[in-house]
Amino acid sequence: MTSIFYRPRNLHLGDIPNVEKLILEGCNDFVELQMPVENLKLEYLDLSHSKLRTLHLGSTPNLCMLILEGCNDLVELQMPAESLKLEYLGLSHSQLKTIHLGSTPNLETLILEECNDLVELQMPAESLKLEVLDLSYSKLKTIHLGNTPNLERLILRGCNDLVELQMPAESPKLKLVNLSHSKLKTIHLENTPNLERLLLESCNDLVDIQMPAESLKLQYLELSHSKLRTLHLGSAPNLCTLILEGCNDLVELQMPAESLKLEYLGLSHSQLKTIHLGSTPNLGKLILEECNDLVELQMPTKSPKLKVLNLSHSKLRTLHLGSTLNLETLILEGCNDLVELQMPVENLKLEYLNLKTIHVGSTPNLEKLILEECNDLVELQMPAESPKLEVLNLSHSKLRTLHIGSTPNLETLILEGCNDLVELQMPVENLKLELVNLSHSQLKTIHLENTPNLERLVLGSCNDLVDIQMPVENLKLEYLNLSHSKLRTLHLGSTPNLEKLILEGCNDLVELQMPAESLKLEELNLSHSKLRTLHLGSTPS
Repeated sequence: MTSIFYRPRNLHLGDIPNVEKLILEGCNDFVELQMPVENLKLEYLDLSHSKLRTLHLGSTPNLCMLILEGCNDLVELQMPAESLKLEYLGLSHSQLKTIHLGSTPNLETLILEECNDLVELQMPAESLKLEVLDLSYSKLKTIHLGNTPNLERLILRGCNDLVELQMPAESPKLKLVNLSHSKLKTIHLENTPNLERLLLESCNDLVDIQMPAESLKLQYLELSHSKLRTLHLGSAPNLCTLILEGCNDLVELQMPAESLKLEYLGLSHSQLKTIHLGSTPNLGKLILEECNDLVELQMPTKSPKLKVLNLSHSKLRTLHLGSTLNLETLILEGCNDLVELQMPVENLKLEYLNLKTIHVGSTPNLEKLILEECNDLVELQMPAESPKLEVLNLSHSKLRTLHIGSTPNLETLILEGCNDLVELQMPVENLKLELVNLSHSQLKTIHLENTPNLERLVLGSCNDLVDIQMPVENLKLEYLNLSHSKLRTLHLGSTPNLEKLILEGCNDLVELQMPAESLKLEELNLSHSKLRTLHLGSTPS
């Protein structure tokens, strides 16, 4: 075989009539190729990433591979009427507006990716050997595939103008279809028994899709942001990922009785009222965020691999989780109708909760418990031990009592706005506690003797507070707010880093013992106290 690897600006093939393989890949300055009327022996032609604007192939009856990928200036390509041996044609990133393939009975791969000006493609009536067709990001409005019985990959992603796709009656070997961001309204895929991946992301006009009764090999299905109202999946035993997020019109979803391999299910922003999951033992993520009409969710008895469950802003009143021993993230934020949550006795890996009402069982790995703005919360049962709990936020609840149990790693405790709180049982030691906010509670006494790392203590408007037990040394305390309490005396002890001390409105305060030195104190507010004397010591700041 005669091969030429060349890096000129122009070339006349008439001078080399016997060339079989011509490679000019990456000849970024190459602008002209003069082809003879006939190139009877040419089999392989690679002109990728050249600056050719036009190419007239002439008669090339033995051409098998034509590679013009990355020819960003190419505006004209004249193909022979017949390219009987052509197997591969790559024209990605060209400026071609029209392509007429002629007769290409042996074509296996056609790559026209990122041909952003392409408005017309004439396919043969039959492309019996075509396996891969990539027309992504073209301006094609209509595509007629013709007879393509061996087609395995159909990629039309980003064809934003595509309104019509005529598929063959049967596509028995089709494995991948990507039609994302098209304007198709209907898609017929009834006879695609080997389909593995179907991507229809952001097909915003899609109202109807015809799927096979059985999709035995389907693994990935994305229909996000479509206008589908109903979807009947049929049998899809190998489905791993189902994404229907942003399908705002979706009111009916029929799942198979068993989805044994399903790992991810995303249905956010749908209008579904009920969801029956069936058997989904491998489900790891269930995302139903902003399903504002959802009133019923039937979970499997066991979801052993479920790690993330997001049901925020649903209308669920009850939720029975079943066995979810690997659950790490449970989000029920904005579930204002939720009155009952049944969790398993042990959620051994639970790390983050955002709930309205709950009885927390054994959760030894729980790190954050956030029940902020749960205005109807009147009872919270904490475990005897929460060894990894770092953040507890129960602000603006109606809790009257709270028993925290053993929380050796607790750093942040926020009970702000718990106006009914009259009893708080803290552990004897809170060695890592840095922030405590109990503002507006009805607590009368607070014990914080063993909080050596406390930095901020906020007890503003605790109007019933008459006693607070502080450590002898508060070496890290920077901010202390006891405003509007009923304290009569306050002994600060050593607070070398205190910057702000607010005792405003402490009408009963008659005695304040300050440390000998408060070198960093910047603000001291004692308005409306009954103090007669005040010894500030050294306060240079």
